[in-house]
Amino acid sequence: MRQHETAAGFGLPRTALAVEAVTQALHEALPGPPLAVLMADLVSAGTDWQAPGVDGDAVLADAVRDTGLSLPALDQAMGVAAGDSRDEPPCELYVLASVMLRRVHLEDASARALRGRGPETGARMLARALVMVSRYLLPWAAPESWVREPERREELCRLFLAGMGLVPRGEDEATALAAWESVSALAGAEAAEELRTEELRRAELAEALARKRAAEAAARYVGY
Repeated sequence: MRQHETAAGFGLPRTALAVEAVTQALHEALPGPPLAVLMADLVSAGTDWQAPGVDGDAVLADAVRDTGLSLPALDQAMGVAAGDSRDEPPCELYVLASVMLRRVHLEDASARALRGRGPETGARMLARALVMVSRYLLPWAAPESWVREPERREELCRLFLAGMGLVPRGEDEATALAAWESVSALAGAEAAEELRTEELRRAELAEALARKRAAEAAARYVGY
């Protein structure tokens, strides 16, 4: 199982760290768009978001300005939030994030949440959402699967909303957390890794037991 060092120096599985991050992001989360609507928006994006030459930075910057968030605050927050260069969001994520951000802005409840938090706070939450997707989805699922595969599409939407401090309409924090974990590629990968490790351990124990029994049988034969 993959381990990461926490600030206290203790190794934790990546899934545990991801659950902790999503739980914190969902604390006092506000209602967002319906999950089905957000997922449909991504499907409607087709494959244009993958087209060569698409300037993801420019697309997201337009969405940030159009939704009333602070672009300077986003740039500053990204520099702090990303930290490790491995967390740098790919261009494809910027384009898809712009689609989801516009939907958040169109829905009355989530639009009020954005306005209530202010341009700078909203921008910092957007940065958090981008980094969370880069950290907890990108290493286990290539961007081309994020729209094509229903589970990855749902996971992308749920991680983005959590980072924005929102839950899908009709869900509470606990439901949103459990639903994200159920579709998490990271959680699935670590569960499969745990299963392989357990199977290997059982095989090694069976082999050791077989060797012990063979040795005991040989000793009894020599004793005759």
